[in-house]
Amino acid sequence: MQRYPLAEPDYITPPPNKAVQDLQNEFNVVQQAKKLKGGQVDPLKGLKIESELRRMIRENIAHQRMIGSYVGKRHAMHLPVRGQNTQSNAKTAKKLNQLDRW
Repeated sequence: MQRYPLAEPDYITPPPNKAVQDLQNEFNVVQQAKKLKGGQVDPLKGLKIESELRRMIRENIAHQRMIGSYVGKRHAMHLPVRGQNTQSNAKTAKKLNQLDRW
């Protein structure tokens, strides 16, 4: 294995390539144009609701079950997942976890 020498304490990094500087300048110009146009991104645009959110939750649970994690096994057995006491409230959790989650 070849070892590379460390830089000296007085080492100054070379300036970036001209192409990189051009790209950075172009990016800055585009960002400034968006600000001037008032082109702020709508915060509600990426919000997931209803069926999208249910699908995402179902996929997450299916992934947990597939990889065999503790949480996935608890979901598969219809037991409390987040550390609740199973003697007193497992009946409630079993009722709530009856939803088909695969």
